[in-house]
Amino acid sequence: MARPNGGPKVRKRRGRLTVRFYHAGKSVERALKSLTAAEAEIEAREVHMAHISGIASPTISGELKDLTPLVPPQRPGVYAILNRTGHVKIGQSNNIARRFSQLRVGSPTEIWLLAILSPDPKHEDRFHRLFEKVPRSNGEWFAPNREMVAAIREARRKF
Repeated sequence: MARPNGGPKVRKRRGRLTVRFYHAGKSVERALKSLTAAEAEIEAREVHMAHISGIASPTISGELKDLTPLVPPQRPGVYAILNRTGHVKIGQSNNIARRFSQLRVGSPTEIWLLAILSPDPKHEDRFHRLFEKVPRSNGEWFAPNREMVAAIREARRKF
């Protein structure tokens, strides 16, 4: 049984691990990919946070598919967001959570926060210059190449 107004609860159902939690007064249950109870507890927290933060899916497709989306923090920084079409937006904000919410409302596809590239919003131009040879689909949306994927992975390790 999920804990009302509490965190996620992992349980075994029909031989598979699932997570159950309450959100907005409704019970939510999701299947987990984890095989061990310890891994399931970590994955359950990620699924729970993804759900309550508005991230529709805890998985990402393409070259970045092994990354779990981050919960947008309420702090400044340069961020990398992935949309369902596989494009990555590099942007900056004084409140990443608020900006993510604005982008999610205006986006025709689902979006996920991939990384905080820098805690200083003034570094956005540096990342745009770093990725200037990466093809852009529109404005700050890039079609990621190996160099960009490597930079995103490195930023996730740092921040």
